[in-house]
Amino acid sequence: MSGKALTWKNVNYTVPTPGGPLRLLHDVTGFCKPYTLTALMGASGAGKTTALDVLAQRKNVGIVTGEILLDGKALTASFARETAYGESFG
Repeated sequence: MSGKALTWKNVNYTVPTPGGPLRLLHDVTGFCKPYTLTALMGASGAGKTTALDVLAQRKNVGIVTGEILLDGKALTASFARETAYGESFG
């Protein structure tokens, strides 16, 4: 079995608002090792779900910049359909 690492570097996500562009993610960098459980933790409103949506390519409004790579290669167009994540509320 061989897994693929997901890495991201300097990811920014900016959305349009009536008052002008608003950056929701600012230079976010990280990685997920294959075959491991990765937890994304933070306070309510910190941008956890937004970050996951951006990494899974599920945002269709706004501008995403930076690098998101799977095993060192750019994501394919099918990545969003092949990706899943769960949220735990407690």
